[in-house]
Amino acid sequence: MTTTGKTLAATHATLFLSLVVAILLAMFAPRWVQTEAGAWVVGILALVFVATLLILTSIASFADNIDNNSFSYLLRKSTLDTTFYPWALAAYMGRWFHPVDDLQSPLGVWGPVLLMATTWGMVVLGDVMRRRGKRIWPWLVVSLGFIAGSLTWPA
Repeated sequence: MTTTGKTLAATHATLFLSLVVAILLAMFAPRWVQTEAGAWVVGILALVFVATLLILTSIASFADNIDNNSFSYLLRKSTLDTTFYPWALAAYMGRWFHPVDDLQSPLGVWGPVLLMATTWGMVVLGDVMRRRGKRIWPWLVVSLGFIAGSLTWPA
C-alpha cells in the first residue's frame, strides 16, 4: 500500500470512529444530561471539540503564509473533494431545523444507526466518484443530508 493509500485509509478510519462516537453521544446524551456526571462528560467533550476547531483554525490562518488557507475557505473548497462536510453539517442542521414541530423519530432506536450507515455510504460514494473524476454536487448532498437528519435524528 502506498503512502497516499495509507493516509487515506487512516483518514477514513478516523472519520468512521468519530461518527461512531458521535452516534453514541447522540443516543446517550439525553440520559447523561439528566445526571451531573453525564452533563460534565458532554460539556467537556463539547469544549474539547470547540477548542480543537479554534486551534486548527488558528494554525491554518496564522501559522503559515499560504494564500486562501482559512478554515472557511478550506471548508468551502473541500465540498468539491469530499461529501463528508456538506453531509455532516446538513444532517446536523436537519436535526435542529426540521419543518415540523415536536417531530419524533419515526425510526426509533434505528434512526441513529441508519444515519451512521447513510453517512458512511455517502462519504464512500463521494470518494469513489471523486477518484473516477466525477463529483456529487454539494447542494444535492446538503438536501439529502438535511432530510436524513430530520427523519433519523430529530431534536
